[in-house]
Amino acid sequence: MPNRNLRFWFALLFAVVAITGLRADDFDLRYQAVVDSKGKQAEAQRLADLFKTDWDYEMSISPESATIFGVLGLDANWTDLSPKAIAQRKQNLQRPLHAIQSIDRAKLGPIDQVSCDLFKNKVEDAIEGSRFTPELAPITQLDGIHQDAAQLLAVSPSRTVPEFENQVTRLRARPKESPRRRSRSAMCRRK
Repeated sequence: MPNRNLRFWFALLFAVVAITGLRADDFDLRYQAVVDSKGKQAEAQRLADLFKTDWDYEMSISPESATIFGVLGLDANWTDLSPKAIAQRKQNLQRPLHAIQSIDRAKLGPIDQVSCDLFKNKVEDAIEGSRFTPELAPITQLDGIHQDAAQLLAVSPSRTVPEFENQVTRLRARPKESPRRRSRSAMCRRK
C-alpha cells in the first residue's frame, strides 16, 4: 500500500510540473525534439507531438485560455502582459514554424495533411501579425480589463471549494493597473 501511494504522489507531482512548471527552455527542447525526430519517427507521430507541444505551450502562456478549455492547474493565474513577456512570446513564434517545416507533408495521410496545412497557416499568420501590438489595443465596450475578469469568472469551474479559492486567488492577483496601459506607457516612453 505505501508503494502504491508513493506512485500516486509521484504521478500527481509529475502532472502538476508538466502543466504548470514548464519554462520556455523546456518548450524549446520539446519543439527541438520534434525537429530532431525526423527520420526516426513516423511523420504522423511527429505531427501529433508538435500539436501536443504547441497546445501545452499555448495553455502555459495563456492561463485564461487554459481555464476556458478546462485545463487544470492554471486557474489562479493571469497571462503575463509585461513588455518582456510579450517580446518573448513574439520571439517564440519561430519554434513551431521550424518544427512544422521539418515535417514531410507528403508522408502524411489526407486528414493529417489538412491539419498540417492549417497549423502552418496559423503559425505564419501569428508571425505576420506579431508586427502589430494588440496588447496596446484600446478598451472597447466588449473587450478590456473591465470585462476580462467578469468574462473569465463566468466560465471558470466553481463546483468545489478549491475551485472558488482559485478564483479568489486569481482576482487578488489581478493587476492594480491595466497591463495595456502599462505597456502603452512603456512603448510611448521609448519613442
